[in-house]
Amino acid sequence: MIVKLMMKAKDPWADVYFFRNCKHHLGSYITRSGKRYTGLDKADVEFFSKELNFDLHPDSDFWTNFHLTLEERKPVITLDTEDILDLFKYKFLKNHKDVANGYNDKKAGARYILVEEKATAEEVMKVASVKIKALSEYNKLTVEQMRKCLRIYGLRSDSASAEVVQSSLYQLVEENPSKFLQLWVNNENKETQYIIEEAVAKNIIRRNKTTYKYGSDVLGYTQDETIEYLKNPANNSLKIAILSQLEGKDVLETRVSEVTKKSELAKLKEEINTDKE
Repeated sequence: MIVKLMMKAKDPWADVYFFRNCKHHLGSYITRSGKRYTGLDKADVEFFSKELNFDLHPDSDFWTNFHLTLEERKPVITLDTEDILDLFKYKFLKNHKDVANGYNDKKAGARYILVEEKATAEEVMKVASVKIKALSEYNKLTVEQMRKCLRIYGLRSDSASAEVVQSSLYQLVEENPSKFLQLWVNNENKETQYIIEEAVAKNIIRRNKTTYKYGSDVLGYTQDETIEYLKNPANNSLKIAILSQLEGKDVLETRVSEVTKKSELAKLKEEINTDKE
């Protein structure tokens, strides 16, 4: 097995992996319980002490000076666990307080990451496949569907141009393809969720913290409860009433917009005529 040790992230202050001419040393340390960390259990100590011809017991002087080094010229340490010395180093690193095991390990304070070469490739492909799927689904959407999707994201795009809608959603998909798949592609309740969010935005449904109300009726104390309420065939009449109000609001907003545009056009014509005189 080929394993690599590398810095987990860039230095937050300098935005570089290493300060020039500086080195990072990973050595043994004393745990909170007062014991020395070596990464080896009793069987490991006996095995590696014999094979490497070192005294590897926790109280041995060996651990005082032993360390692994990362530096600017050598930012990655590659270990082949088929080699006995590299296997020993791998055992030492595996549970070290400063070392995370793989990209999914959220160990607090870890400054380094230990990854299996094969696992790294698999992780890259996993991330890539999610992004490819998300972009493929994005390309299938009509502009109207994109508007609905943006509403579920909590963004209003009713009056935005098609180009702005496409660009806005594309950016969200690019930044977090998994979220797009969850909110839209794999969301069986997206149409009902859109109705709720649109009705809240137009003050047809009132939301107070997590409670949703229509008039004096409580639809649900969470969004999930409200979705289930509106999906229930017994509540179809209420759902139709909400949809009718939404359509009425849309028509009204369109007419107001048209009147505003006509008013602005009339003012412009008046200004032009005044200039001619």
